[in-house]
This record gives sequence, C-alpha cells and structure tokens, in this order.
Amino acid sequence: EFISQHPAMQELGPFSVNTIRIVSILKDGEAQIISATLRMSANPKAVVDNMLNGGIGAQVDIATGIVSTRAIDYAFNEYTHHPSSGVQIIGFNIPNWDMAIERVKTAHKRLPQCMLLGWDVAITPNGVDIVEANNSPGSRIMQAMDRIPKGQKIIPLMKKNVLKQDRSDKYKFVPDYSQFLD
Repeated sequence: EFISQHPAMQELGPFSVNTIRIVSILKDGEAQIISATLRMSANPKAVVDNMLNGGIGAQVDIATGIVSTRAIDYAFNEYTHHPSSGVQIIGFNIPNWDMAIERVKTAHKRLPQCMLLGWDVAITPNGVDIVEANNSPGSRIMQAMDRIPKGQKIIPLMKKNVLKQDRSDKYKFVPDYSQFLD
C-alpha cells in the first residue's frame, strides 16, 4: 500500500515520501524523544529519502516541530532551500507534529525490551504513519544536522538499564557494554 503524504510534505519534496526520523529512548517505562530529523529526497530519480541514497536532512525542534537547521547531505553540503522544489527548509513547520510525537511514544512503550529506537514517520493528510522502527537508528543522522553529540542523553540511561539486566541465563545473549560506561 502506498503512503500519501501531507500536501505540505509533498510540496517540500515531491520525489518520495519524506519522513522524520524520531529517536526515542525509554526511561523508567516512559519514552523520551531525543532527536528528530526531517529526511527528504533531493534526487528526482530517487524514490527514497534515505541520506545514503542522495537524500538530505535537517534537524527538527522537538518541542515545536519546526525545522531548525539547514539541510545537509552526507558530504556536508548545506541547503537553505530544497534543491528541487525551492521550498525554504529552515522554519518549515511539520504538519501533525504533536500526533507524530504521541504515536512514537505510545509505540515505544509497547516495545519495552528496546531501549533506543529510531522511528521513520510519514506525515499524512489525516495524521501520521509509522513506516518502520530501527533498533540501530544511526548516530550520524542524529548528530550531523546540528553537530551536537547526543551521547550525553543516551549514555547515562544505557548505564542504568544495561547494568540492571538479568545475566543469569547463560544462553541469553546480553551484550557487555561495561567498557563504554566508565
């Protein structure tokens, strides 16, 4: 089934469904949003918004849903306007933003075994669709847009959650993250 994106998202980048990678982390059973990146296809021949396939991305202010940085590609070329549509990127207001945040928080609480997830969310005319959840959300996309490390939010929570895991089942694989936590 095809996803029809919101008209504002279509105007911004018409070549693919533009998604927002919303990264959430569980803390004491509640999902917290630590990063949001608008992803757009910049190539008329591409059918995905993936930055590894020529897409561009910009940081979204979590509180407001407004794009707060220029877009960049993985070569760190900067874009104030979408290279094909000409729509201004900084200040772009993501439609249905509050609904997207609530949907991610609700979905993450249903996966308590996953501490950190990156959600690709499509904005539709009537709401939002979760396209997929990534258990390895990609630190590059999270940090490259605003060039601010996100580890200060993640590492203390990992330390707390990893160290309290039950390691009594010798057949259960539990990664040893202790070398990264001091």
